[in-house]
Amino acid sequence: MIAKQEGTAFEEKYTALLRDTASMTTEDLAWKHLNEDITAVEFWESAAKSLLKDTEDFMNLTK
Repeated sequence: MIAKQEGTAFEEKYTALLRDTASMTTEDLAWKHLNEDITAVEFWESAAKSLLKDTEDFMNLTK
């Protein structure tokens, strides 16, 4: 979702995130590089909504 919103500017954030993967927890990585709290229910609800929309779009295309 963030990658779609930011386009090519997201590449630098993602590269920095990958650099830190061996030295930080997943939660710290998400917060530092994506400004996302992956311990929050809202984060996962938003992710699930996005997946549901993609699934619905796919199903509509296959009718």
